[in-house]
Amino acid sequence: MDNFFKTIRDKVRSGEPTGDFEAGNRYNEEFDYFDFHAARFSYLFDLGRRYFTPGAKFLDVGSLFGYVCLGYQALGYQVFGTDLEKYVASFAPQFKKWQIDNRASDLGSGPIPYPDQAFDLVMASEVLEHFRFHPLIFFKEAARVLKSDGRLIITTPNLIRLNNVIKMILGRSINWDINDEYWDGAHAREFTAAELTAIAAQSGLLPEKTIYHNFSYPNLSAVVRIVNQISGWLFPRRRGNLVIIFKKL
Repeated sequence: MDNFFKTIRDKVRSGEPTGDFEAGNRYNEEFDYFDFHAARFSYLFDLGRRYFTPGAKFLDVGSLFGYVCLGYQALGYQVFGTDLEKYVASFAPQFKKWQIDNRASDLGSGPIPYPDQAFDLVMASEVLEHFRFHPLIFFKEAARVLKSDGRLIITTPNLIRLNNVIKMILGRSINWDINDEYWDGAHAREFTAAELTAIAAQSGLLPEKTIYHNFSYPNLSAVVRIVNQISGWLFPRRRGNLVIIFKKL
């Protein structure tokens, strides 16, 4: 954990959690969520460093608690967010405290609430799999708000990850458990890199880099971590997550 990440973590914990994120969620409060996804946030902050230019404007689609926004603000970006109205309302105090413009939207029924060609960088991290609508809608909107030569960063579960392959071999479903409620956190649809690349191309977004990555989560046992490391080396395209960086033509 580098000093920058520790600084963001300390700033996150300097506030008071609401404790009412989502009924039925496994996370009791925002702090649990931040710690559980620490490896992903750290990875995203590193990407932010790589693509930063002075004055760059950044939009986080699926801003939720605002942790990605907070990190990118510390990196020097002019930061904006958008999420469903209930989340924007729930976490408005911390966005106000951090002076981050976070606007409500539902991409299934309306546009991203920002003007054309407003951003140098747009991100949707672990968001696409939750959409209840065709992702082409999102890609068209992302392209609309991106400047020419701007970039869209996507992270999402890899549909063809090794544990899904093993599940199918064993005759098990790779979909969300049909006996569980399909709340906001459920995965409606996961994707392959080829699928996302093909959809994005229809919006004038071309893949600049595709990365197959295993985010490390604290609930993974030592055995699973070792297996992920070995299998990731042997079968890199079967890693757990996709990270795709698209460039607007």
